[in-house]
Amino acid sequence: MRVIIGTKTWYFKEFLGKAEITGTDNKRGRIYLKAMARIDGETLSTYRNPAALPHLEVEGEKRKFTHNRLCYRRQTQEWRLRDERMEWNHPDALKFTKSYVGDLSGEWHIADSVAHIYHNGYVIIDSDNVCHLYE
Repeated sequence: MRVIIGTKTWYFKEFLGKAEITGTDNKRGRIYLKAMARIDGETLSTYRNPAALPHLEVEGEKRKFTHNRLCYRRQTQEWRLRDERMEWNHPDALKFTKSYVGDLSGEWHIADSVAHIYHNGYVIIDSDNVCHLYE
């Protein structure tokens, strides 16, 4: 995976940490993060600015605290949210959303050959089908 900051690009094989998700670019399949970062070997570690306020809670469909997989569906240019603790075929395990915003408590393991980011927390999907992430 890679991270682009300004005109510089860094590549890494594992991601751990917390960040603010400020939005997504659906045409390009990118998630925009705001965080302080450190690369140690092949691991990117991030943390939110200590002065950052928590993401405001919104009205909508609240989904419990769990291990959510965040990924991109290129065919329809939308984002997926999968509760990895539910059975694969459970009707509530997979949700399609328009975008992500909020406070990511994330990880991406070196063993994952695809760029799946996981969020450990709860989410609320608002009436505009935007997924808000919370710790």
